[in-house]
Amino acid sequence: KQWYQRRVRASSVINAIAGVTPTKDFRSFGVPTIRSDLPAPRIKRVGDNTNYGEQSDVYGLLSPSIYTSYGLTERDFFQVRPKDHIKQIFGAMKLGLTDEDFDSLYKTATTLDKDGNVSVDSFLQTLRSNKSS
Repeated sequence: KQWYQRRVRASSVINAIAGVTPTKDFRSFGVPTIRSDLPAPRIKRVGDNTNYGEQSDVYGLLSPSIYTSYGLTERDFFQVRPKDHIKQIFGAMKLGLTDEDFDSLYKTATTLDKDGNVSVDSFLQTLRSNKSS
């Protein structure tokens, strides 16, 4: 063989074909971008640049939700609320729910959570599934 035929490419030695080398067992270094390992503080300091996962992504900045203009965040929809507060929120929507309908929907929404808690999102899911039935 000629000298140029005996050459070995580095990519063939390290098996550098995309997707062949499994990386799930590789050790990761550094600090994660979103710090899910730390609890978010109640009051965030001005100098705290840590992203605890509550910040919006690029899509949220370019196409914000209508709820953003009212100062609502995603966390507000998943916060556990008492029955009278849920009733007040959905009563303001003028959906035409009677007290019996509301109680039935609320009871169904309590089954979505293992502790029986209800959020705006869980009640809304129940309401949507009830309307589609």
